[in-house]
Order: sequence, then C-alpha cells, then structure tokens
Amino acid sequence: YAPGSPTGRSGAATSQTAGVGFSANVYLTNWEWYTVYDASDTVTGASNDAFDIEPGTISMLNGQRGVLFTLVTASAGATITASGSGYTANTSDAMTVVSGSPVKMQILVPGESALPGSAGGKSGGPTAQTAGASFNVTANLVDNYWNLVSGVPIVAIQTSDPNDTEPPSQSLIAGTRIFSVTLLTSSGSASVTASDVDGITPLYTAQGATVTVNPGIATKLLAIVPGETYAPGSPTGKIGTPTNAVQRSSFTVTVRAVDNYWNLVSTTPTVNLTTSDPGDSHPAPRALTGGTTDFPVTFMTGPGPWTITAADGGAVFASYVTPGITAVDGLAPGGIADLNAATAVSTEGGVTLTWTAPGDDGTTGTAAVYRVRFKTGGAIANDTDWAGATAFAPSTVPAGYGTIQSM
Repeated sequence: YAPGSPTGRSGAATSQTAGVGFSANVYLTNWEWYTVYDASDTVTGASNDAFDIEPGTISMLNGQRGVLFTLVTASAGATITASGSGYTANTSDAMTVVSGSPVKMQILVPGESALPGSAGGKSGGPTAQTAGASFNVTANLVDNYWNLVSGVPIVAIQTSDPNDTEPPSQSLIAGTRIFSVTLLTSSGSASVTASDVDGITPLYTAQGATVTVNPGIATKLLAIVPGETYAPGSPTGKIGTPTNAVQRSSFTVTVRAVDNYWNLVSTTPTVNLTTSDPGDSHPAPRALTGGTTDFPVTFMTGPGPWTITAADGGAVFASYVTPGITAVDGLAPGGIADLNAATAVSTEGGVTLTWTAPGDDGTTGTAAVYRVRFKTGGAIANDTDWAGATAFAPSTVPAGYGTIQSM
C-alpha cells in the first residue's frame, strides 16, 4: 500500500497457486489514495476468475479490510476488483496463477474442450463416432482444479470395446498428448479412459469419457445358425460352431444387414435364403425389419454337410455363406410288427421270413438296411441275447414303407 503515489500501491503482484487462498487488503481512500478511517461502508470483492472462491460482500472497518481470495484457474492475467456504491471501483495489477501439483488425468474426446477451474474441467459433450472410423482423444495431466500441469507420465488409452486395437502407451509431452482411437463395436456406447501406467509413485487418478458408437453403412449380410452367437465388431461377427441339424426338423436362421465390422444396420432389403441340401424347399424371401429377420430352415436329406446362403434380392449387399452343417437322422426306423416265420419248402431246415417293411422315420421313407440274427435253443428276448446271436447277411434290401417283403 502506497498512499499518495500515482496508483496507491507499489511493487508487483506475486504469483499465486490455483486453489491456495491468499489475503488481499481493501482500502476506502480519497483521490490521493489515503485511507478514509471513518468510513465503514460495505463493498464487493470479485475476480476475473469465473470459478474462484470470492469474499463477496465486505464490511469495511475504519476504511480497510483484509479479505481472502482463492483463485482456481491457472492464468497469466488474474485480477481482483473492489467496488461499492459511491466509490470508484479499483482493479489490482495482473497476477500469474500457476497450476497446483498434478493429481489426476483428464481425457478430452471429440466435442469436449478443456475448461480449467470448472467443476468438471471441460465443456461441451462427446459427439457420436462411427465404428471403424479413427478419432483423436487428448490426455492431460492436471491438478485438482483441472489446470494443465507439465509432466511426462506414461499414459495408456483403454476402451471398453473388446474388439478394437488400442493405441500404444506413450509419455505425455509437457503434460499432454493426442492419441488416435478406432472403435469397432457399435453397442450403444463405449468408454475411453486415460490411465497413468508408468508404475512410478504417485500414480495419477484415471479419467474416462463415454462415447456413442454408431454403425457404419450396411455393406453385407450375416447369417447366424444354431450353435453360433452374434458378436458385432469381432473378426467374423460371431462366435461358436454350428450344431448338427436334425433331418426334417425346422430350425431358425437369423439374418442381419451389417457394416464392415459386422455391426447391425437398420435397413430393409429383401433377402433370399437358400441351402445346398438338394431335398429341401427354400423359405420364401423376406424383407429385413430394422436390419434383421428370422428364417425357418428344414434339411430333408443328410448327412451333408449343407451350407446356407443369404443373398440380397437387390444385389446391393454382399451375400453370406454359412459353414457346413451336418444333418443327422433324428428319427428311428419304424418297428416290424408282423414278422412271420415258416418252414422253407425249397430248403431243408430253412426258414422263410415275411414282414411289412417299416419306414426310415417311423412310417415315412425307406429304411437303409436290414440286420438279421438267429439263435437256436431259445428266443432272442433282449439286447444281450441279440449280441450273442449268430449274424445272417440277408440279400433282401428294404423297400418303401408298407411293402410286404420276404427272405
């Protein structure tokens, strides 16, 4: 304080540290900067730091008062101003406010800007990204009030996308660094986190941001069969191995329109589904709804393996061919209920058997082969008896269901 001087003060304002309070003296003076000791009015103290802690209304005592200011935003031109009714306001010389000690990381994704001193340290909001398209994120080393601090910790950028390739860890340069990120999975949103990974104490607190990830444009079709699970963003768009199908039993095939990274895209092409089974009837074409639909498929013959092809009727999207699927015979042949044995006329000691041919699947189709065994000295009553009986190789081959056969 220098009453009578041109500015009422002498010297230069010293640097302050963000978040550390300091005392400032306020005086009520005449035009020559001499204190008016009988003045006890109220004045207001404020700074040009939008996020500081200010004293607000100041009750003066004998023309002067010491008050506490806490500036939180690093700046080369911080000032404080005292004003009051009936008095000419006065602003301090500019002060430098330096950052505090580093305590944490800050990450900025597209759409966000650093806003040091504020409660969250940034303004704006993350903009949506597209699967497979690279974007930049900025990692900053900051103090408690989100002011940039010069430092060189090794930082890793990690995401919640299980299919992306994350950028290599690198040291910050003067407390900051830009990293390139490419997310592959469109699953609503993904987190992107900046972490100190150098193992040197102190390890600075990590910070993450959430980014919406949209699919790219539809480029191809994907068919999922039983045994497989949809896995967008993965190298093949699915995990698992097809399970066997059962001949003449329907199963569901799910078809999706997807981008280059197998993410579902809402579009409505008409899809034709065909199989390599020569005996089946292909399902009717269907339009996708929201980019997907289910088809019923039934293999009529076996064992295959049979493939399934999903093709865009408009020839815009690339077709998809599934792995081969084995079609097993899931129904046992029908039983022979009318087996009759009679003494053979032409063969001494021989027996003539007659029966009605069963179907391959109950009463449907033609059985593949007959197995015949015989036993002397008793009936074949169970599996043990069958295993111990003598095998006979018949020349008769199965005929269609209901045919009377003999040997």
